[in-house]
Amino acid sequence: MTTQLTVATQEDHGSTATVARNRASTFAPDVIRDRRLRSGAWPRQVKVEITRIEHRLEIALVDNKSAYAQAVGNAIRAHLRDAEEAIRRPRGLAIVLSALDSYRGTSIEQAYRSLHSARVFLVELVAEEDIDALVPGVLARVQSCLPATDPQRLELEKLPTADQKTKRAKLVRALERGYAASDEAHAHIRRFRNVLLCTAALIALFTVVLVGMVTQHPTAVPLCFRPDITTAQAAELPHDQLPGSSRTVCPSGEQGIGTDPLQPSGPDVWIVAGLGLLGGGLASAVSVRKVVRSAAPYDVPLALALLKVPTGALTAVAGILLLGGGFVPGFSELDTQRQILAYALIFGYAQQLATRYLDNRATALLAEVPSKHTPLIQTRSLPSTNPPPSPAALLNAGSIRSVATDQTAANDGTS
Repeated sequence: MTTQLTVATQEDHGSTATVARNRASTFAPDVIRDRRLRSGAWPRQVKVEITRIEHRLEIALVDNKSAYAQAVGNAIRAHLRDAEEAIRRPRGLAIVLSALDSYRGTSIEQAYRSLHSARVFLVELVAEEDIDALVPGVLARVQSCLPATDPQRLELEKLPTADQKTKRAKLVRALERGYAASDEAHAHIRRFRNVLLCTAALIALFTVVLVGMVTQHPTAVPLCFRPDITTAQAAELPHDQLPGSSRTVCPSGEQGIGTDPLQPSGPDVWIVAGLGLLGGGLASAVSVRKVVRSAAPYDVPLALALLKVPTGALTAVAGILLLGGGFVPGFSELDTQRQILAYALIFGYAQQLATRYLDNRATALLAEVPSKHTPLIQTRSLPSTNPPPSPAALLNAGSIRSVATDQTAANDGTS
C-alpha cells in the first residue's frame, strides 16, 4: 500500500512538472510582455508577426494532439520567446550597452532569425492539402534571394513537380535556404552601415581636433589671402597716403585700403568649417533623396548623411588651403571676404565628388537586399531557350490556320 502511494505521489509530481513545463512553454512570460518595445518600426513589425504565428500555431494544434505536434509547438514557442525578448527594452546595465547592441545589430538579428525559425517549424504542422499552396510563396522568396544561376535555386525550383511524400521536406529546405540568404544580405547591409558610421566618426573627430588646434595657433594654418591692390582702389586714397602693393583678406574680415594689415585669427577656421558643414548638409539632402527605399531595418541613408556633413567641413578647410597655396592652376588670390565664404560653401558641397562612390554602392546594396518578411520581386532563373517567332513564321502559321479552317468548312459542307 505504501509503495502504491509513493508511486502515485511520484506520478503526481511528474504530471505537475509536465504542466509547469507546458506553462513555461507559453509564447512569452508576462515579465517580458510588460516591458515596453524598443524604439523604431522593426520591433512593431516583429510584434505583429509574433502574434500572427501564435494564432496560426493555435489553429494548427486544434485537431493535432500528437506528441510530434506538441514537440514542434514547443519549439515554435521557444523561438517566439526569444523574438519577444529581443524587441523589448533592456533593463539595468543592458541600457548602457544599447548603443553597442544597435551597432552590432544583435537584437534585430535575434528577433528576425527567431521568427524565421518559427516559420520553418510551422510548416511541419501544415496539413497535406495545404502544402501546394505554400510552394509559390517559398519559391518567390528563394528567387528574390538567390542568383538566377545558383545550383541550389535551380534544384529548389523543381519543387512544384516533386513527389508529394517528399515535398514537405523540400519545402522546409527551400524556406531555410531563402531565409539564410536573406539574413546574410541584411548582415552585409549592417556591416556597410557600420563602416560608414565609423568613417563619419573618425572624420568628425579629426576635423574637431584640427579646428581646435588652428584656433589656438591661427598662423600655423593661415586661411587669409593677399590680393594685389588695383589702380582704381589706389586712386581712391589721398595723394599723401601711399598704399602697399597688396592687402589682406580673411574669412572673418578684410583690410581696407590704407589701413593696418589683418592677421589670421581663430574665428577664420570656424567660419570656413561652418560653411563646409552647411555645404555638406546640402549635398547629403540632395544625395539621400536619390537613394532607393529598402526593407532593411538598418538606416543606411542616415549613415551616409552623417558621413557627408563632417566631410564637407574638412574639404572646405582643405580647399581654401589649396587655393591660398596656389595649388589650383588658373586661380589667383581671392579678392574679397565674400569670395572666400562662397568658395568655402562650394568646397563643402564638393565632397559629393568623393562620396559619390559610396552613394552608388549603397544604392546597389539596398536594391539587392530582400525583405525580412515577403519578397518584393520574382524573377525567372534562366531565359527561355526558344527564340521568338519571326514575322515570316507568324505569317506562314496564319496561312496554314486559314487553309485548315477552309478545309474543315468544306468537309462540314460535304458531310
